[in-house]
Amino acid sequence: LPRPVSRRMNRSAQFALLAAREAWSDAGLDPAGTVAAGLRPERAGVSMGTIIGGAPVMVESRLILDERGPRAVSPYTTPMIVPSASAAQISKDLDIRGEARTFVSACASGTEAIGQAIDAIRAGRVDLVAAGGTEAVITPEILAAFAAMRAVSTRNDQPGRASRPFDEARDGFVLGEGAGV
Repeated sequence: LPRPVSRRMNRSAQFALLAAREAWSDAGLDPAGTVAAGLRPERAGVSMGTIIGGAPVMVESRLILDERGPRAVSPYTTPMIVPSASAAQISKDLDIRGEARTFVSACASGTEAIGQAIDAIRAGRVDLVAAGGTEAVITPEILAAFAAMRAVSTRNDQPGRASRPFDEARDGFVLGEGAGV
């Protein structure tokens, strides 16, 4: 993403937008958006799931506030921290004017977003939905919080075996970042 675009988005929204563009291309749709693809913009939607979304931006903004004062805080901070930032950016980029929804339901957020997209299509509210999940949460604060909850794997000596969610001997999850649309 070009710097003027990316600096107004949190990392989670950046991942989501790039994944949506790839999905759009994989579907054989014109990258210029709904109208160029021969679609009615109001009949297309976005359904995204996230847990923390732009929370890391809040941490960064607090550091800037403490170190350099309120005038140094970006005016884009608020739109960057809301969980709906990903859905909004995808809608704007692809000229999608139908439903734009964001689901925040812990580890099921992306799955819920996809399920709700299916429901919207079946109900006839939209013809096409860019649906999925996104997250960018690897910060010292987030990792410390999950570690304090004893929710993350401690198998640091065996990183290749740390992520095993269905194993009886599992000891937590492994944080990751990315998006799927």
